[in-house]
Amino acid sequence: RYFDGLLVTPAADGWTPRRPDAVPSEARAAEVEAKLHRATRLLRHLHERDIFANAYQEYLGRRLLTATSAGLALEQVALSLLQPYTAAEQHSKLKRMVSDCLASAEFITVFDEARLHCGHEADVIDAGVIELSVAILTAGAWPLRTLPPPAAAPSMAAPRWGWARDLEEQFTHLYASHHSSRKLAWAPHLSTAEVVTTYLAGGEQATLVVSASQLALLLCFNGAATTRPLSHLLASSGLSAPQLLRALDT
Repeated sequence: RYFDGLLVTPAADGWTPRRPDAVPSEARAAEVEAKLHRATRLLRHLHERDIFANAYQEYLGRRLLTATSAGLALEQVALSLLQPYTAAEQHSKLKRMVSDCLASAEFITVFDEARLHCGHEADVIDAGVIELSVAILTAGAWPLRTLPPPAAAPSMAAPRWGWARDLEEQFTHLYASHHSSRKLAWAPHLSTAEVVTTYLAGGEQATLVVSASQLALLLCFNGAATTRPLSHLLASSGLSAPQLLRALDT
């Protein structure tokens, strides 16, 4: 947890897959690196290093997938310091997780350029604009067992999710054209969305970070009345009744 506290940054300053070049200030980076050097010295006296490595992998995965890492450069510094204290196979997985994020950011740039070239500058839901960011994870390298189960995702077959299916098809087609030997398996239950809202007085904007299920529920009220019958929410959101109730509770 101490390492995680050093390598987590507030969302406003954090790295996202779309911005791999985002870094903390030089002073902050130097301070974190110095503390990492001091902390890793304690690992010399740790006997159950595999337990530490497994916990570190889970925290690293959470930082990278929730875009709360202090920066990939600092993550790489931490991994280099941890290398003498982690098994070769475990360390290879940690390095793969960071390299997956770098590769994902690069391919998102390729995808954005391809959409511009094809005239798809933006996909629109009513008056909103969608920007897509995808993390392409290597199977077996990520500790996904600690994240929400597939049952937490809405059904993409619902009519309201047509825009999401279109984006998925565009991305899958382009990725296959660049990597013919690889196959993507989408995991919408791991996704989050940043939603810009204007519900505050005076039309002031507020940005919400929500899960896929919460997004499905919010979209049912996009540009519509403030109340909706439960039957409409079930039909439009793609959520089952238990998923809808959980989304309403959160």
